[in-house]
Amino acid sequence: MHQNQTNDFDLGIHPYPDGIFWTVRMPDHVAEADVDDGTASYRVKGLKTPDYGSLPSALAGGPSVPARSSFDVEWRGPSELEHERLHLQRYADAGNNQLVGQ
Repeated sequence: MHQNQTNDFDLGIHPYPDGIFWTVRMPDHVAEADVDDGTASYRVKGLKTPDYGSLPSALAGGPSVPARSSFDVEWRGPSELEHERLHLQRYADAGNNQLVGQ
């Protein structure tokens, strides 16, 4: 374990003991997706979570202090340019990495 750990945000195991750990169900409005653009985002502000300070304390159900977490995650699929680059790579000359038919 890292000797300088100062936080351990632990959302528990639901349902205990066989459930998914360190997760929490979020309202649908925090996630957005655009299948046509190949993008998605997940934004949370001020999620209440206990801070146990260390993993051993969290695993033992030790003392915690109230904390809040915020995050903004974005996913992007390959762009059209990336699709074209990958398409052209299929036709690359393996011997000298030159594209055939340039």
